[in-house]
Amino acid sequence: MRPLTNIYVFACVFIFMLWNNIQPTVENEFIANYSSTLLTNVPKNIPVHTHVLDISHNRISGLSISEFIYLSDLQVLNLSHNLITELDFSVFIFNEDLEYLDLSHNNILKVYCQNLAYLRHLDLSFNKFTALPICKEFGNMFHLEYLGLSATMIRRSDFRSIIHLQLCTVFLTLEDFSLYEPQSLTALNTRSLHIVFAANQNFSFSLLYDGMSTSENLRIVNLRYTLSYKDFPSPSLTLLKKIKTTALSLDTVDLQWTIILQIFLLIWYSPVEHLTVRNLTFRGPLGELTEYEFLPLLSSLEQLISSGGSMKVLTLEHVRNKVYYFNQEILYRQFSEMNIASLTIYDAYMPHMLCPNRTSSFQYLNFSHNALTDELFQNCGTLTDLKLLILQRNKFESLSKVSFMTSRMKSLKYLDISSNLLSHDGADVQCQWAESLTELDLSSNQLMDAVFLLLTLVLVAVVAFLCIYLDVPWYVRMTWQWTQTKRRAWHSHPEERETVLQFHAFISYSEHDSLWVKNELIPNLEKGEGCVQLCQHERNFIPGKSIVENIINCIEKSYKSIFVLSPNFVQSEWCHYELYFAHHKLFSENSNSLILILLEPIPPYIIPARYHKLKALMAKRTYLEWPKERSKHPLFWANLRAAISINLPISFEANEEQSDITSPSSVSQYVNN
Repeated sequence: MRPLTNIYVFACVFIFMLWNNIQPTVENEFIANYSSTLLTNVPKNIPVHTHVLDISHNRISGLSISEFIYLSDLQVLNLSHNLITELDFSVFIFNEDLEYLDLSHNNILKVYCQNLAYLRHLDLSFNKFTALPICKEFGNMFHLEYLGLSATMIRRSDFRSIIHLQLCTVFLTLEDFSLYEPQSLTALNTRSLHIVFAANQNFSFSLLYDGMSTSENLRIVNLRYTLSYKDFPSPSLTLLKKIKTTALSLDTVDLQWTIILQIFLLIWYSPVEHLTVRNLTFRGPLGELTEYEFLPLLSSLEQLISSGGSMKVLTLEHVRNKVYYFNQEILYRQFSEMNIASLTIYDAYMPHMLCPNRTSSFQYLNFSHNALTDELFQNCGTLTDLKLLILQRNKFESLSKVSFMTSRMKSLKYLDISSNLLSHDGADVQCQWAESLTELDLSSNQLMDAVFLLLTLVLVAVVAFLCIYLDVPWYVRMTWQWTQTKRRAWHSHPEERETVLQFHAFISYSEHDSLWVKNELIPNLEKGEGCVQLCQHERNFIPGKSIVENIINCIEKSYKSIFVLSPNFVQSEWCHYELYFAHHKLFSENSNSLILILLEPIPPYIIPARYHKLKALMAKRTYLEWPKERSKHPLFWANLRAAISINLPISFEANEEQSDITSPSSVSQYVNN
């Protein structure tokens, strides 16, 4: 009985684990995820208010209306990677909010149509359809943006029900493809077209032509042609005039050399501006290709390239050459003479690239993951417009040769030569980099610290110059004094930690402008009803405290800080201190506490270079200008009083008594500065 008991226990554990496995992963109350849970039917316990439902990667073979009728809020449904063989769209008739429906990667052979008016995304790709599953009801899906389809044949009449729809993307999977009626795709109205052929079948060149005549963005995957290149059709001039594609991407391309050149000729004639080819394998026709078999095509291509075209960007990635008996220098010459802005040849085992014979239009070159050596672009003076050069993961060894390579590239800004074999010793030739170079990546090489003998010194010198020019030590000293003052106030007077406003404004001015302050500013602000309480160093500095501490306290206890600007102001060290601390308060408290009064014009040339804060404030902030006409004085005082108008929390008239006990020595030192 013991073995049976063990089997029973194991079965119970398995059922328990399976039950736990099919419970939804609920990211929130509106998302239910049942993917990869070995389901054979749609679960019965789906939350009623689910918006997003994922049942992909299961073993569901059929759908019924009862499984979805209560999910009235459903918007996104993913049923991809299941075993569904028939699809009746009436299953979703009660899911009126459904916008996204993915049924790709199933075994669907037949569909029964129903209008799903609000559907935006419908994916039926990678199924078992013979003809395209496009029903007349699809023509009423006016919100449809993405349509994924699959078939083994395409006819012109297949798209007649949707020719009026404005689609963003059409995705076609053509496995076991057997028939294409020319110009069928041109009935589509879509911005992007994505076509995937089966990996083991020949693609249709007519379909390539028509795809380029249908959409602005075209991507084709699995281009393979095993028949003789002599049977490959050439494009007619009539078809070339209809091409719309400006961005073309070809992925997993395995073709004979001559066919690749024919396709490239077609593209060069067309309006295509961006061409990307990934996973490219080129080979000879049913044997090895001789040089004389493709020289005529290369000659045509050379003439075309020299004449220029629409292309701006060419990207070739993961290139494999199965043709060994031809002069590769001919090919490198074609690449180097291209009249385009950007060229990428990535992971192509490329050992060399030629210098262009004439001034090149290249602005971006990426030759990463190749076999390039130090001989690249030596003594090359035609890459004068090149701005970005990426050469990572090659076989460069000499740092001095790499630097000399760039010396004639007058526009070069960025160079990435990381992950190479670069080294440099003291006996080697000195480096000579492009003068325009601003960013250089030498990481993951074999360079010693000494390479960076000179770079470190230059960097230190630049930092030192900037520190002196911007008077950084002065600002550091002022920040330190401000910090120390705040710390002393925190420890010495804990009852005064919360700053309370005592004054409407603190006045900062040069002693040479004191007559205007005492005869005009103070009397006009402090007279009349609701008189303003001003903080002035002669009246309100506290004896025994340092000048810096008094300045900080006065600024912090004042609602505003008034700065009387004049040529005398910019010559005063203490005025600069006060401006710095007031500016610090402006940023630390995010307050609008500065008022600038321009008493006299200040020529820019007399402002010291280190007073960049004053220059910035005068450039960005509005200031009051003291009018010379007496008739304008009342308006000036009204504007100024309005700017500092505030009800102080408590009357601090008692503090006025301190005006008679201000430290004479401190004031004298303050005034003399």
